[in-house]
Amino acid sequence: MPAPPDADHAELEAMLAAALARPALPSGLRANLGHLVRNLEQAKVRLPPDAWRCLRHLRAAAEAPRPPAPAALAPELAALDSVLREAIAHDTAWRFLMLGRHLERGQNLVAIARHLLGPLGTGVEAVTEFRLQSLLHLADCLFSYRSSGHGVFQPAQVLAWLFVAPENPRGLRFLADQINLHLTGLPDDLAPRAVAELRTLAFRLLSRVRLLELPALVAGLARPRPSCRRAGRFWRSSDRITQIHFRPPELPAARP
Repeated sequence: MPAPPDADHAELEAMLAAALARPALPSGLRANLGHLVRNLEQAKVRLPPDAWRCLRHLRAAAEAPRPPAPAALAPELAALDSVLREAIAHDTAWRFLMLGRHLERGQNLVAIARHLLGPLGTGVEAVTEFRLQSLLHLADCLFSYRSSGHGVFQPAQVLAWLFVAPENPRGLRFLADQINLHLTGLPDDLAPRAVAELRTLAFRLLSRVRLLELPALVAGLARPRPSCRRAGRFWRSSDRITQIHFRPPELPAARP
C-alpha cells in the first residue's frame, strides 16, 4: 500500500517496519529472504563452503522472531553474490541466473522511477534534487553517478545515467544489453521456435532502449507517466521465459 502524500517521517517509518515484518507480502524482505534460503538449501551441495557460511547467517536471520534490518543483511548478500559470481560454472543455469538478475533490476528501476517521477505531472520544475537523489540511491546508482564526474543533480543528467548511458551497470541500457546477450547464448535445440521468440522480444527491448531520446524522457515528466513506460517489455520478457522454460510439462489427455 503506497504511503499517503502527507505522511510524516514517523508514519513512514512505521509503514516500513510493518512492511518488513509481513511474511505474506510477496515483494517484502521477509518473503524474499525465505525464498532465497529455500533455494540455497536445495542447491548447497553444488556451492562452495563460503556460500554455506552465508546460508547459515541468512537462515538465522529468516528464522529470527524480529525481521532483520536491510543494512544487517547487506554484507552477507554481497558476500554471497561475490561467491556465486566466482564459483559457479558459466553454463545454461548461470545464464538463467543472470537473466533473472537483470530482469529484476530492470523491473525495479522502472517501478522506482514511476513511483518517484510518475505522479508529478507538472513538469521538470517539480522534480526536486531530493527526488533525484532518492531515485539514484534506490536504484543503487548514486555512487556511480557521482564517481563518473556528475556534480549536479539535474533531471536530464540523472535520466541519462539511469536509462541511456551504456556504461552504467545498473542502468536500463546496460541491463537490456545483458538480457539480449544471455538470451542469445541459450541453447535452442529443445524449443527452437520458443527461444527464437524470446530472442526477438529481447532484441525489440534493446532496440527500444537504444532509441530512447533524452529530450523525450525529460519532456515525459510533464505527463502523468514518464516516457520510461516503454521498458514495460521487461515484464513480458520475464513472463515468457517462465512460461517457456519453467512451466510444468502438460500431461496428454486421457483417452476415453
